[in-house]
This record gives sequence, structure tokens and C-alpha cells, in this order.
Amino acid sequence: MTHPVLSEPEIRFPAGFLWGAATAAHQVEGHLHNDWEAFEQKPGAIAHGDRSTDAVDFAHRFDEDFALAEQMGHNAHRLSFEWARIEPARGVYDPGAIAHYHAMLASMKAHGLTPLVTLHHFTNPVWVAAQGGWLSARTVQDFADYAAFMGREFGAEVDWWVTLNEPNVYAFEAYQAGVFPPAHHDLGEALRVMANLAHAHALAYRALHRADRVAADCQGEPARVGIAQHVALFDPYHGWNPIDWFVAHGSDEVFNRAFLVAATAGRLDFALPLLPGVHESEPEGASALDFIGVNYYTRWRCTAFGQRLPSPGAPTNGLGWELYPEGLYRALSLANEYTRLPDGRRIPLLVTENGIDDRSGDVRSAYLVQHLAQVARAIRDGMDVRGYLHWTLMDNFEWAEGYAPRFGLFTVDRAHGLARRATPTVAVFREIARANSLSPDLLSRYGQVPLGAAR
Repeated sequence: MTHPVLSEPEIRFPAGFLWGAATAAHQVEGHLHNDWEAFEQKPGAIAHGDRSTDAVDFAHRFDEDFALAEQMGHNAHRLSFEWARIEPARGVYDPGAIAHYHAMLASMKAHGLTPLVTLHHFTNPVWVAAQGGWLSARTVQDFADYAAFMGREFGAEVDWWVTLNEPNVYAFEAYQAGVFPPAHHDLGEALRVMANLAHAHALAYRALHRADRVAADCQGEPARVGIAQHVALFDPYHGWNPIDWFVAHGSDEVFNRAFLVAATAGRLDFALPLLPGVHESEPEGASALDFIGVNYYTRWRCTAFGQRLPSPGAPTNGLGWELYPEGLYRALSLANEYTRLPDGRRIPLLVTENGIDDRSGDVRSAYLVQHLAQVARAIRDGMDVRGYLHWTLMDNFEWAEGYAPRFGLFTVDRAHGLARRATPTVAVFREIARANSLSPDLLSRYGQVPLGAAR
């Protein structure tokens, strides 16, 4: 059932709304000597035998790519700074890497893009991996030290900091599913890693606030520190089956909510039935957020047998994920439950990732319009959503899936010098961002198109 917001004549967004896209260093820059570089050499680790190698050469083309973003009406961009590049050995900071990221920030400023910098987006320095990765308590302090350095070095140019991208996804993919390095298959380890990441976020939050004392925009807060939390919707596959309901509820608690509890209340409860889990406290974790970033892609139907499936007959993207625009409203509503902090502050929300693997190029425009309508619905229902960052600016190296998925607003022609080519959605996004609204024409053309039919 289509929500009535899509039937309105026009949808306007608040003044100052952030419009942009998101990228991650390993997926776009190329030639980063981290734990993924070695992992990619293992047979079968990456689909089709792909390697990140030069990725899409963003390391050299960032000014060209930021110009494309500016032309689209973007006023913000979320990106990650590669820990392995900046700190190739513990306590050793590479001047060339530091200069590289200063140049990137200068380019963003020249193109009118507010930077949102992520410190950890799934990759680790080789020396971190060698000491046990995120199973090691030493890594927690190392990350906090890295955050302090970043605040001192880049604080005058950056106000928005994301400590961790999708700590829930990282923990389960790397330590339970085994599709990220170190490719372990231990659910208990995944829960331990979630807890260590929560400790690390809390320490990094405090470190950034101590180190970053300069407001880059010369008027706001010097440091706004948050996380990018992947929120997946878990519903029972059979509404009549209580075990399906139980599995869906348990998945929601540990995957979506436990880290938000840790970062707001300082209470670390990462557990699943029949496992001892981790139950700890982190004094620095209480009220350790200035915003919550929401990454939303899909809804899963849970079965009593542990399966996660799309809804029967639902349209899906190229990776088989259900296309469910109303889920973005539900994801924002879930995150909004944690925006009233124990210290009395009320913090805002950002959509830090939302996008579609659309290999035909026929669905993305309708997907964008319908998901933005759900953002507008959330704002009208009182949620303080400050911006929307689309995944992603251009096609890139999508981790274990390699280069096959097509999430980019721009395609990248790997056969012709990595040329960027605009998808039809670029013109749609330009119209939205420049007007700060969804026009009657866009709502008429895309607002109620069944996403399956759009394909």
C-alpha cells in the first residue's frame, strides 16, 4: 500500500538539508595496503576473482569526482580516510597520506561539499590484523589513539565524524559469516568484536571531542561525532508462526539495537539465545553520540529455521535484497528511539547510506524518489533528519561481491579508462537537490511506480 505522502503535490525539505553521496576509501581509492589486500588474493574470496587494485582511481580523480557531485547539487559528501594509509605502523603517521587527505578536503571545500569523515569502514592496517584484529583489546586503544590524532590533524577542516561504519555488519561478516577478513566462523567471536567496537567508539568519541576544538564552518560545533548504523528490518516470514516472530525479534535486538544501546546508555549487551554473549559496561559510552547515521537497504523475512528471505513476490535488487521503501521510514523510527540521551540532549539523524544495486539502470530513479518520500514522512512526523547521503557516487569495489554490483549514480567504464558515465538518476538527483524538494512532476513520474515494474 502506497503511503499518502506520495500523493501530495510537492514535498519540500528543511533549509540547510544535506544532500550528497557516500564512498569508502578501499572501494574507490585503490592500492591500500590493509588486511583486505591480502584477503583478496585468496581463491574464491571475491566474486569473479576481482581485486580492488586501483579500484576506480578516486585517489587521483577525487577533484573530478567532487566536481560531478557539485554539478548534481550536492552540498555534502561522506567518505572514509584509510587508517592503514595514514598510520602504516603503530604510532607512525605517513606525511604523504596526511597531505593526500588534506588535499581531498581542500577540493571538497572548493566544490562546496561539507565533509563527513568515517574513521573505520571495514578495513584495518596490517599491523592491527597481526595483533588479533578486533578480538584484541589493544586494538580498542589503538583506534582511540588514531581518532585523537585525526581530530588534531583534521579538526579545523572536519566537523562531522563517523567513528565506525556498520559495526554490526563488520562483526558478523568478518567473524561469523567469514566473508570479510579474517574470515572466521565463530558467532561468539562476532559478539565479542561488537563489544570491542562499542568500547572503541566510546573512547574515540571522547578523544575526538578533546582533540577537535575548531569549527570548520566557523560557526557550529567543532566536532559532531556519531556512527553509521546499518538498520535492517526483520519481520516474520509467517505471521502465524511464533518462532518466526521470536527469530525476527532476536535479530532486531542484537543487530539493530544493541550497539545503539551501548553508544547511548554505555550498556554492552551482545547476546543471542544459547550463547553466553558479552555483558559489560563502558562508562565513556553513556551519551556518546552527537547524531545517529542510518544506513538502510532492505527488509528480511525470518523463518524458524534461521533463513532470511525477501517477502514472497517482492521486487529485489541485483543482490536479491527486497526493495521496500517504507523500510527507510521504519529504520529512521527505530533509530529515533535512541535520540534522547541520558545527559538530556536530543540528537539528530542522518541517512548516511541508502541505495540500490540496479544493473539495468531502470529502477534507481523511482527508488530514490520513493525513499526520499519516506525521509520527508519521517521529518513531518517529528524526526530531526538533517540529510540524505546516497550509496554511492560511482560504481566501485563492493567487497566480496567485487565489481558486479552497480550502486553508482555514475557508472564506471572499466574497459575505457574508468570513465564516469551518468546514469539517468543523476538528472533526477540534480533536480531534487537544487530545489530542495520533490516536485509534482517527479512524484507523478516516479512516486508510485511499482519498483518491480520499473525494472
